[in-house]
Amino acid sequence: MKEIIISTFLLLFLCTGVMAQRQVFEAYADKYSAIAVSEMHRTGIPASIKLAQALLESNAGRSELARKANNHFGIKCGGDWNGKTYHKEDDDYRNGRLVKSCFRVFKSVEESFVAHSEFLRNPSKYSRYNFLFSYESTDYKSWAHGLKKAGYATAPTYAQRLIKLIEDYELYKYDQAIDHVPDMPVVANLGSKGKSMNNAMLPRKQKFNNGVRMVYAMHGESVSDLAERHSVDQKRIIRYNEHISSQEEELTYGDRIYFSRKRGRYRGKQSTYKMREGEELIDVAQKFGIRLRSLRYKNRLKEGQEPATGEVIYLKSRRKRSDVVKLSSSKLQRSNDRNQGTDQETVEELEINEMVLAHNEDIENPEVSDQGKGHQTYTVQAGDTLYSISRKFNLSVYELKSKNTLTDDTISIGQLLLIP
Repeated sequence: MKEIIISTFLLLFLCTGVMAQRQVFEAYADKYSAIAVSEMHRTGIPASIKLAQALLESNAGRSELARKANNHFGIKCGGDWNGKTYHKEDDDYRNGRLVKSCFRVFKSVEESFVAHSEFLRNPSKYSRYNFLFSYESTDYKSWAHGLKKAGYATAPTYAQRLIKLIEDYELYKYDQAIDHVPDMPVVANLGSKGKSMNNAMLPRKQKFNNGVRMVYAMHGESVSDLAERHSVDQKRIIRYNEHISSQEEELTYGDRIYFSRKRGRYRGKQSTYKMREGEELIDVAQKFGIRLRSLRYKNRLKEGQEPATGEVIYLKSRRKRSDVVKLSSSKLQRSNDRNQGTDQETVEELEINEMVLAHNEDIENPEVSDQGKGHQTYTVQAGDTLYSISRKFNLSVYELKSKNTLTDDTISIGQLLLIP
């Protein structure tokens, strides 16, 4: 009986300890998810990976290095660090003897998160970590194994431990987030000259939606802010995003903002979309990377007409006349037999214009090799780098970047590249 009581007590003690640790880890992930997501949008490093590494390296902020140096990723000083330092024994040896290692001291935990991104993106470590950025920010497993392969940590089970943390604490949900960007910028001392950089003014990671370059708008950001940040012409942003009318207009938080002309149709698997309450056609155009004019044409909608809640919108082929349902806009409700002729003329005009737009799109955004179009394209595969692609087509990296207006060397799996 006594043994049973002791066993029960030990089991209860272990369960209590596990529950307590889970609460600590969950609280940590929730507390720093905002900066992790912000950095994901800026650099492409999955928020789940960043949080899992921080949890593991800092023991959810409870390690000595985290408490005394705000260093949650175990980043060492390196030869170009001019900030404050903290020394403790780790894995550095001199003449066969273990010596204290030099670690960076950060002013805040958030600064440590930014420094972790810049550590992986450091040009001097290009050959070591650059391949990671060819993985999607939702592919946490490839990132975990890639970090181990690159030698970020020596533990043989490092990748498995990261993946287990991500799945046990559902950190992967942050990889899909667009609503955890902090309102205030993070200022970080990032390196060699001790120069502070404003995180809010650094270029963010550009994504591709429907094959078109885009970024998510941040809180309080204007067109001019975004144009300056990414060195993009303001007029281009206004031209390619039909809901924007002024360079000083404040963008909608979390909205997709395109840097090149959207497509005439959706190129993914989905062919239709059901309108949700409060949505307008421009919301669908931005969501799927389709030109608003093309979307109107495909669904036989005139300027000013809006689909009703629950109505099915065509994303690829044109809607048949028999499929047209009653629309909710006041313009359509006021239409009658007297303006049917005018409506038909408008539709015919749209058809002609759409054919012209489709022809122009084939020239501007070719999908296939140069079969009479004058261009060739290449879809980025796993393991590709700009260097390997340039070698494949006998080009320089500079030519490849110039043709695709790339601001850095980061490319993503599935990304469509124009080949000069």
